[in-house]
Amino acid sequence: MKVVIIGSGISGLTAALYMLQDGHRVVLLEQYESPGGVTAAIRRDGYTWEQGQMLVEGFGPGEVVGTILSELDIFDQIETVRDDRAYSFPDFEICRPDQYAGPAWRIEHLKQIFPAESRNLDRYQRFYGRIMKLRDLAFRAERARGRSALLLRLKLFAALLPLLPKRNWSAERMADHLFDDDKLKAVFLA
Repeated sequence: MKVVIIGSGISGLTAALYMLQDGHRVVLLEQYESPGGVTAAIRRDGYTWEQGQMLVEGFGPGEVVGTILSELDIFDQIETVRDDRAYSFPDFEICRPDQYAGPAWRIEHLKQIFPAESRNLDRYQRFYGRIMKLRDLAFRAERARGRSALLLRLKLFAALLPLLPKRNWSAERMADHLFDDDKLKAVFLA
């Protein structure tokens, strides 16, 4: 069978690989000169911004992208480099510490810069953890079968219910909801 996929973002490229793996002929259509979708580099005025590393995560074994790469039988062909992005603002910077300080190092660093926002940063961290758990639950539910799939989908539905009022919120509105300090909002909107 011949399959036409419109868009060469991460989803389009992944779908194309799955189709090729199943023996189909694939035509991949893209409106821009290079593939990658939202993970492609932005080039302007002689500068290049690589944004894929900020948008794609979960490359470990059993994580979302790691599982997909394993299913496509290319996991061992992908070299991953664990890194962290840095932010520079006129009056402060957020850079990865020289020595690993745990998964919440960034939040702890922000608490030092914005001590009045400590409770809000803790609230953000809980919210972020909840979103990551939802992502993982949805991924497991999608792959499950039978009774297990039903139970996972029910858990997913129950976990999503409290978030429904926020489903149409912009990033700006979410930042306004979580934080008081405009500079801290800028960190999360960057």
